[in-house]
Amino acid sequence: FLYRKYPEMMEGELSKTRAALVCEMSLADCARALSLGEYMRMGRGMEKLGGRNADAIISDAFEALIAALYLDSGIEEAKKLVYRYLLDNSEEKRLFYDAKTILQEMTQEKGKSVHYRDLPSEGPEHDRVFYSEVLVSGEVFGRGKGHSKKKAEQDAAYAAITAIRNHNKCI
Repeated sequence: FLYRKYPEMMEGELSKTRAALVCEMSLADCARALSLGEYMRMGRGMEKLGGRNADAIISDAFEALIAALYLDSGIEEAKKLVYRYLLDNSEEKRLFYDAKTILQEMTQEKGKSVHYRDLPSEGPEHDRVFYSEVLVSGEVFGRGKGHSKKKAEQDAAYAAITAIRNHNKCI
């Protein structure tokens, strides 16, 4: 799919894009788009720990759904699901997945430094929401949130890139 869609893209970039599409975060987002967590059976303990929204669990459920659809209805139906939920908007998924790296490259090009600052988290232990902000040479360029510190930082970096691209911020 990627090779055909981006024939001019170098092998390393294709590999990064593939990694972004099939990473746990991307698969979990696909599962959330289908509200897959609502249909999963799980024990009370896992339910209390927020299992229905845990990236590791719902990303596995999305992969299992693809496999079940393939076994039940064949490759064409499985492909439809993959194209609609996983491959749709692949450029945006790559940008979000790799936002920290992309922001780092953008700022290094201009001789600027990037620093992430954790903000207070909130929520119960099983459903904690983390907050982060990214500073470019000491100035806040973006804020983000997520169910892990890493996701919060990616979200902050994505917000910073969006601000830079929309000319709301200059580096």
